Amino acid sequence: MTLTRPNVSIRHFCVHRFSAINLTQRVAKGEPLLEVETAKAVLAVEAPGDGILAGVKAQEGAVAPVSQTMAWIVLPGEVSPPEAASAAAGDVKLLV
Repeated sequence: MTLTRPNVSIRHFCVHRFSAINLTQRVAKGEPLLEVETAKAVLAVEAPGDGILAGVKAQEGAVAPVSQTMAWIVLPGEVSPPEAASAAAGDVKLLV
C-alpha cells in the first residue's frame, strides 16, 4: 500500500497516527488505516481493498516519499513479501 499524491506538489509526508489495527487483522476496503500529515493538511489513508494487514513499514513520526510502501495488505492464503515479514517481526510500531 502506497500513498497516491492528492496534489502534484506533495513529495513527502509524515506518518501522523495509525489506527488501532493489529497485524494479521482483516481490513475492509475504505477502512481508515492511518493518517499522514503534509505541509497543508492531515489526510486519512484508507485500505485500498479487502484483505489482511500483513506488515507495516512506516513508523509514526517518520517522513517518507509519497511513493514509499507503508503497509502490505494480502488476500487470505496469499504469501506476503519478505520485507513485510521483517516489518511484522518488530521493525516498526503499529498501534497508537
